Amino acid sequence: MSESATEVETGAHEVRITLHGKMQTWVGFALDFLAKNETRPLVLHTLPAKRDKESGPEDADKDQVKRGLPPSTAAVPRLTSVVEIIKREFVKLDGTPEERTLHQYNEVGCLDEDEPPTADETGEQARRDALMKALEGKHHLRISKTPYMRVTLCRKEVPGLNATYQGAVAKRLSRSAKARAKKRAAE
Repeated sequence: MSESATEVETGAHEVRITLHGKMQTWVGFALDFLAKNETRPLVLHTLPAKRDKESGPEDADKDQVKRGLPPSTAAVPRLTSVVEIIKREFVKLDGTPEERTLHQYNEVGCLDEDEPPTADETGEQARRDALMKALEGKHHLRISKTPYMRVTLCRKEVPGLNATYQGAVAKRLSRSAKARAKKRAAE
């Protein structure tokens, strides 16, 4: 096998959680993926989509004015819900308890939004204009960071990951299920 094919099989598969997607689709895909791939992790994240070079920052600025929160921030509660549903449903799947454990790694961070200078403004002129705008006092400083969340789910522990670790969830039996199991064992 070539290096790229091996890298694809062992690298993490990333899924972007958005405000307009269907939770059922993400959960179904994640359960299938985790059931089929024992060693490959699944990364669910709210990172913004990569911008094309053809569509300039003008398009993004128009959308930003309409909304209060960036989409990557607003999708964090949805990401949390999707991850909790995946964990709950994965434990219910058939198999031994060792096969049905998930390890969760959470990472929260901020992306810097670097605005490329326009063709007529470069270097010193752009810096001077930004300084004059800030000193005028008419405009508030624009927030230039976008918070995001990334959750990695895998069936085996990943020791080198720099993120907070949440241990594997064990399948819990209700009291009535425990009583039935105890009764069957006694018979």
